[in-house]
Amino acid sequence: MTGTRPPPSARSTRRRLLRTGAALAGGALALGASGALAWHGMRYRAQAPHSGALVIRGAQVLCGEGLAPAPGASVLVRDGVIAEVGDRVTSPADAQLLEAPGTTVMPGLIDAHVHLGYPELEDGEEFGPGDLPRHIWNAARHVPDARRALLAHGVTTVRSLGDELAWVLDLREAVSAGTLEGPRILCAGPVLTTPGGHPVSTHGTDAEGDSVRLPRTPAEAGADGIEHLTMRDPAAATADLEHTTGRRWPEGLLERMAAAGTVLAPTLAVEHSARAAASGAGAEARERVRARLREAHAAGIPVIAGSDAAVPGVPFGAGLVEEVAELSAAGLGHREALRAATSVAARALGARDTGAVEPGRAADLLLVRGDPLSDLGALCRVSRVLRAGRLVIGG
Repeated sequence: MTGTRPPPSARSTRRRLLRTGAALAGGALALGASGALAWHGMRYRAQAPHSGALVIRGAQVLCGEGLAPAPGASVLVRDGVIAEVGDRVTSPADAQLLEAPGTTVMPGLIDAHVHLGYPELEDGEEFGPGDLPRHIWNAARHVPDARRALLAHGVTTVRSLGDELAWVLDLREAVSAGTLEGPRILCAGPVLTTPGGHPVSTHGTDAEGDSVRLPRTPAEAGADGIEHLTMRDPAAATADLEHTTGRRWPEGLLERMAAAGTVLAPTLAVEHSARAAASGAGAEARERVRARLREAHAAGIPVIAGSDAAVPGVPFGAGLVEEVAELSAAGLGHREALRAATSVAARALGARDTGAVEPGRAADLLLVRGDPLSDLGALCRVSRVLRAGRLVIGG
């Protein structure tokens, strides 16, 4: 299931755009050696893999899946993997030292709902013909600005939803192979929808294309999660949809979801955008949706953080920081909101090699100034970001 408002360019397959982009790239490469160097430089290529030992010390560390605070602890990283955590870590003689007083070391954030192939637009901004060349160029280079922005905000893993499958699989392989820099990429695959559902009826997506599947029975879907917590009345007129947001859960549904281990990614930030405010239903709708989220969380349903970037008005990276704040304000509190973007998300998405600061996990780490357990504003004060042990943000 995808976000609510892909740009109009979604009506054209990204494969066609990428063929055009490849032609443009070929033209750039044909300019000679200087053109080739510029092309590779603009793709945001990855550094060499981390090797040897690195010790981060003097910081508070949020340890394990519960994000238990350990003041003055150290983290030993070997070859991109966390080897030891605690206040008794001995620095190897050949280790690189990273002094981090006044900071908190926590797992890199996980954005469970992004659309990497969408252009970033302001809320209410339209995608016009003049934007197409830039979009093609960015897609051909595998969106380097989006990858940079995600890492700059401490997002080290993303789940791609509704992107052109061949394109995002190429991107995933390039990042995994160490060719391109960026967060780890998980791919949810094609959109599951109904014959008249989003995005077929809303954006003209080809129902026979490789980005959509139309299961005929519940058994064919294999769905284990729900995206968006709109809870709108499907019988309401379009003009009244926002006013019906947050209607009550159907009888027994929460119990069935909890028993099945169904995961909820509510995408609160995008649901509470200027679109809802403009309808006159903003504050009231927000509180109803928050109430539905509290009910789901109380029922034992895992809640994970997803921003819906790059739906208009939701930027890569910053959108997830806003989502964490929304989850906390909705009633989860700071710790559970942070876990929704780290350990709970990692478990729900099967990404068990990341999502926690503990031995054996990848050294995808976010260092922020301050303590996010008491002040989520610390997420906006990024000091350093490590991706598999290599320093990608900060000095």
